[in-house]
Amino acid sequence: MENQLKARLRGDYYVLFSNQHGSIVKTEVSKSIFDALKQLSREEEAARRSDARHIDYISISEQEFNRCKATLSQSTEDIVIGMELAASIHEAIYALPDIQRRRFLMYCEYELSLQQIAEIEGCTKNPVKRSIDKAKKTLREQLKSILE
Repeated sequence: MENQLKARLRGDYYVLFSNQHGSIVKTEVSKSIFDALKQLSREEEAARRSDARHIDYISISEQEFNRCKATLSQSTEDIVIGMELAASIHEAIYALPDIQRRRFLMYCEYELSLQQIAEIEGCTKNPVKRSIDKAKKTLREQLKSILE
């Protein structure tokens, strides 16, 4: 960096590039060529950033499109039933005792292992497993009438 700065102060301009053998070659160029290459480099970087933004936008748009397409292919009745089912599941989960709900959510929603939950809760795996099993049984019983 210091050598390039000194060279620029003296009025000498250099371009570094790799040849076909992979060796770095240093070539002296005029100020106009140097400025043109610097401008080209800036434009390429701006184009790369722009492309990255568009690719991100396109991928988000495709995901959103696919989600909307799936929703539109459902009938209104199916959508309403799905919303009611989700609300019932939500209510049933939040009706669980605190310990069961917390452990059930860590296991199912956050995909923690029994061992990880046990470490968080400060107990062994067995009480965690019993709590989750009890929560599943309670939820099955409460949602059985809805799912039939």
